[in-house]
Amino acid sequence: VKDILDEKHFKLYKLIYDRFIASQMAEAKYDSVSVDVSASEYGLKTSGKTLVFKGYTIVYDDTKKEEDEESGNALLPNLVDGEGLKLLSLVKEQKFTKPPVRYTEASLIKSMEDKGIGRPSTYATILSNILNRDYIEREKKSLKPTNLGMVIVDLMTEHFERIFNVKFTANLETKLDKIGAGELNWINTISDFYNDFDKHYKK
Repeated sequence: VKDILDEKHFKLYKLIYDRFIASQMAEAKYDSVSVDVSASEYGLKTSGKTLVFKGYTIVYDDTKKEEDEESGNALLPNLVDGEGLKLLSLVKEQKFTKPPVRYTEASLIKSMEDKGIGRPSTYATILSNILNRDYIEREKKSLKPTNLGMVIVDLMTEHFERIFNVKFTANLETKLDKIGAGELNWINTISDFYNDFDKHYKK
């Protein structure tokens, strides 16, 4: 295929091909590791993970080194308790606490998936709604909250604390799935929600 495609098309083809193959493979497995090092009167500490089983990463490794290092999730070599370590270099560097990395569209969708919010058919609508209503704006690849978005969140969490949270939304999504499957009565479900919501709404 490489011989009949130009460089850009081949890179796109390879990306799609590698991700498809990786999607059929087993998950990679890691051990979480915390390392304490004694160096004379000094103590050093780091945390990260060691690779136990490569899984799909043999074909497609989507780990981001910088983000992993910042989150304390860097890939560490295999270490043994009591093992002696050799100082290779000493770098003096001043660091400041950084805020959490802003969501991108992909990482926001991944976070919603992990928390049980939304469904694949609704992700595009959710993103377009919060963009079109000026709750967020694009800043390069990241999604940045606008002043309007932050005001809306503050007002909603102040007056609708019970329903403006991740657990409530995820639980409601599950109930809607059960309604779709005929396992719950939609009238009772909506009534349970609305009776409580109406009091807050009127207030």
